[in-house]
Amino acid sequence: MPKPAFTIFLFFCSLSCFFAQNADNFRWVVPLQSDLHVFGSTSASEFSIREGKQVFLVNVSGERTPLPYDSIAYEQGKYWRVWKNDLQGMYHLEKGEIVAPLFDYIQSATRSENNWVYQVQNYGMYAVINDRNQLLLPYQKAPYARLTLVRDTILGYLKHDVYNFVDADMLFVSRQGVTVKDVAVPASSNAEFQRISANQYVFSSLKNGKTRRDTFAAAEKFVDNIALVRRDTLWGYFRNDGSWLLPPRYQAATAFDTMGYAVVKTRGKYGVIKKDGTFQVPAQWAFLKPAFPGFFEYKENGRIGIVDQQGKTIIPAGNFSSFRTAGLQCITAKSADTLLIFRRDGTPLGIKGVVNCTDGDNKGLFGACIGKRYQGKWGVLQPDGQWRIEPVAGGRFQERKHFFIIEAVPNPCCTIAGFNVGVSQPGKQLLFDASGKLLLDHSVDEISGHPNYPYLFYKTQGKWGLIAASGAHIPASFDEVKLVGAGWIFVRKADQWGVLRWGP
Repeated sequence: MPKPAFTIFLFFCSLSCFFAQNADNFRWVVPLQSDLHVFGSTSASEFSIREGKQVFLVNVSGERTPLPYDSIAYEQGKYWRVWKNDLQGMYHLEKGEIVAPLFDYIQSATRSENNWVYQVQNYGMYAVINDRNQLLLPYQKAPYARLTLVRDTILGYLKHDVYNFVDADMLFVSRQGVTVKDVAVPASSNAEFQRISANQYVFSSLKNGKTRRDTFAAAEKFVDNIALVRRDTLWGYFRNDGSWLLPPRYQAATAFDTMGYAVVKTRGKYGVIKKDGTFQVPAQWAFLKPAFPGFFEYKENGRIGIVDQQGKTIIPAGNFSSFRTAGLQCITAKSADTLLIFRRDGTPLGIKGVVNCTDGDNKGLFGACIGKRYQGKWGVLQPDGQWRIEPVAGGRFQERKHFFIIEAVPNPCCTIAGFNVGVSQPGKQLLFDASGKLLLDHSVDEISGHPNYPYLFYKTQGKWGLIAASGAHIPASFDEVKLVGAGWIFVRKADQWGVLRWGP
């Protein structure tokens, strides 16, 4: 009978040979072994394990660094929070222990990679220390707010909660704990609006350590550092540094879409502008609103249609109730109980009887349902109007960024996409990649994983396996699988744990 270590070696070798054909794969970093416990959060390049009572940090190459702590968890950058005897400290991958575990709680005060300041808590009181464990700011009942590094040598802060003290000016202390005055700092990147009343919004930002306030009748959130605001009756576009992108001059306006276009109303008519304020579509419409990036819904004689960012009519006005995208190249228009499908250049696909579509999730292909809305048959449609998977799936249909997941309920019997399902299998799923290719030659019982990841976990006959859209595959043999982020996957078989990594 082969020894366990030899069996693991053979298993590891066979997986290595299989995955060598693919650029992105499931790669073993720590093979299955007993007396191993994986725990805590991970960084992009490290994770933590415990063997017996010994804690290790493990990198992508599988190299282990022993640490003299009871536990450890990822903080940010190269910083890890550590525990010893229920007290917390801070550890750096290159510098070692930054702060000894002496506090009830500790966290990095800023998101800077060169952070040297930490807010700590003991006995319900809060203080701020530097990376030499020197007290910079004394203990108080409330946490310090707006902790900001200035030129890597000075810490700016507020003694009180910023949301209750919006007018408070920032104070400063040096890295050695000396009070500093008259510090010039740039405008705060955390500029924000505070609603004072129904018709009063206050913009607060810090510049040169002083709080600046601007008041508006209405304001929306900053998106890409630009907010839509109203002064008196006119709308404009305001930057989060306190300057105007476009001063208030529009009767109505929308936020800029991801392509940099916005609908505005001037002199009683609607048009489309770019971020420099020039009109991309002249203000000539009685009604116009954003439909999706680069496309706009207009209305004529009570009927609605779609124009693009050049003002070209894509879908002539008709008796439609709504529009939505279907994949990267198509638009659907709802008419009564059915959907009409158009290419984005306005060409109709001519598919009849469509009652539902998926968004396409950034793919050329998308799911389409023919028949009754809750009793229809799903298939996968190409933007040229051809079916990649014929509409014969009578069960649940799910679309993910890299997959199509189709319930194994063919109607009529007995095939879906050329695969012979046999008898209908309600609750069981078939897995397809984004091109409509079948990935497994059998149905599965359960599916898990992040909807945007190029791989997922599936369960069949009580065991978990891993499958990628690229075809990389580890057959179902695990009792437990944990997706912990940053490409790390923890797996368990009986009392053995191992760690896999997705990537090149």
